[in-house]
Amino acid sequence: MPSYKRWGFEEMRQVTRLNPVTKRLERPWRTRQHNFVLTGKGSKREILVEDYEVALAMVMEGHSIRMSDGRSPPSVVTPASLTIADANGAAADNLWVYTMPNPVLSREQLEQDIRAALVVMATDIYWIAGQEAADQFLGVPLDIHNIKTAEKILDLSKSPFGRTVIAAYEGAFRIGDSDALPQSDHDKLAIFIGALTSGATRRHPNPADDEKSPLRRTMLTAYWRGLISRGQLFEDNLLNSPPVTRLAMLAAMTEQGVRNALAKQGLSLPLNQSDHVKAIRWLERARGFTPLREQERLRD
Repeated sequence: MPSYKRWGFEEMRQVTRLNPVTKRLERPWRTRQHNFVLTGKGSKREILVEDYEVALAMVMEGHSIRMSDGRSPPSVVTPASLTIADANGAAADNLWVYTMPNPVLSREQLEQDIRAALVVMATDIYWIAGQEAADQFLGVPLDIHNIKTAEKILDLSKSPFGRTVIAAYEGAFRIGDSDALPQSDHDKLAIFIGALTSGATRRHPNPADDEKSPLRRTMLTAYWRGLISRGQLFEDNLLNSPPVTRLAMLAAMTEQGVRNALAKQGLSLPLNQSDHVKAIRWLERARGFTPLREQERLRD
């Protein structure tokens, strides 16, 4: 386990650089194998270090280190260009970054799906409980003859469903400084997914019915991701989806691509219980997977 877990926060130090070109704050860059990359003093030989405390000590001794803002490729930076300061109260993930893959979908696409889904749910309520109940659910008037009108004026911040799914998007794809999805929202996702993918007949199509829609992909990615740290990614039976389907969505790969990649690691599907940790370790190294926060990682 990384040594920072043994430290008091008052002992932590943070290495940063304000990039002179992009004006973005950079931190020590970590590879998908969880190594910091430093260079030998006076040479270009790369040194891989897993422990942050060791990497910090080497920087203070004069070693250069690869830095990144989390979106740009890492670059080697000399100690003279770095700022080292106390990081009182900092979370471990604020001390370093990984290079994040581009999100497989945009927030704008997701919000469009959320609006459509909410209006479809409101139409179901309309036919069951009437106009007043539908309007109260949406927070805006529903014109049952032109439901698209309501989509344009919806305030997603006032919708528990909208707030939860947007938080799921930001947490799962690590947009900005978003935190991991809290357990309460993770539990809500399970309810939403179950309710929206039950196969019920609808008067209007719901984006959640489409396995490739931004809404469904976001909810499932966030939900399955939340199961990793508990060692339950392959145990939960939500939607009865096989492990290869879950890994493919999380890694932004095809299912055949996942099978081929696992085979190279000596793993075959279906996975045995003893293979689960190895499969998660492979997932963490996958290029299209958004790296886990330290508290989200599955412990051996």
